[in-house]
Amino acid sequence: MPRKKGLDLPGERVVAGPAQVWKRFAAFLVDLLILDFTVMLPFQRLVGKILPIEGGFTKMYESLLTNEGLAGKLITLSVVMSFFMVLYFALLEFKIRMTPGKYLFKISVEGYGKELKFWQAIVRSLFLVPVFPFFLLWFLDPLFLIFSKSSQRLSEIFSKTRTVELYRVN
Repeated sequence: MPRKKGLDLPGERVVAGPAQVWKRFAAFLVDLLILDFTVMLPFQRLVGKILPIEGGFTKMYESLLTNEGLAGKLITLSVVMSFFMVLYFALLEFKIRMTPGKYLFKISVEGYGKELKFWQAIVRSLFLVPVFPFFLLWFLDPLFLIFSKSSQRLSEIFSKTRTVELYRVN
């Protein structure tokens, strides 16, 4: 068998580790900006038809007090909007392991096992649902991310996933 020419050096090793918090935050802001144009903007027109925006907060508050069905319509509308937002994160993370924001900052999602399952992608995105108990994750997720040793959000612990970036080891 012929010998290879040149040096036989070991290849560069790449290790997946916890993504930096600032990258995660920046990626999330990019994704929120995308969602603002794709989900929020179309629904904003509908909310404007249901709730009078002109006249300020006082006028909106008076409308909510005088019209009993208005609050139910707004809650239903917010749940529908959150459904599309969860779908955005879940489908992208399930199919390609990242959202556009994560792609921009070179971070991705992985499960504890070999494959990321669709239910895991949904569970990690449930913090977007504005109803009890999911809205508690708005406060608990950042606290867990900052104070846990594994740098994971609570919803990532529940879904058995983590957000990672690749580190080169020399």
